[in-house]
Amino acid sequence: MNESPLFSRAYDLLREACKQSERMPRSRRAVLGRRMEEAAFDFHEAITSATQAQSPLDSLRVADVALARWRVCLRLGVDLGLFSEGRATELMTLTAEAGRLLGGWRKKLAR
Repeated sequence: MNESPLFSRAYDLLREACKQSERMPRSRRAVLGRRMEEAAFDFHEAITSATQAQSPLDSLRVADVALARWRVCLRLGVDLGLFSEGRATELMTLTAEAGRLLGGWRKKLAR
């Protein structure tokens, strides 16, 4: 299936959230891991909803909020030393790319 780049990035974030949650220490997994997964699921769901909606701006706003929640979780995970430097860089790059794609879609619809 030929997917949009944003849909692919949303799936990538979801996959990585699940992987990273499993790798977290039990003490962090219950709260931070779960929140990362929830933010990634919410982001993916909002992107999926936007692709199906006649007026996707509301879904894209929800996606933007979910991505902001993901960023906070990612930053906290980095600050707590839960990710290696290389892994953190990969996750930040993936997040930035998803944000750029989301912003581009929102700008296009705003015109």
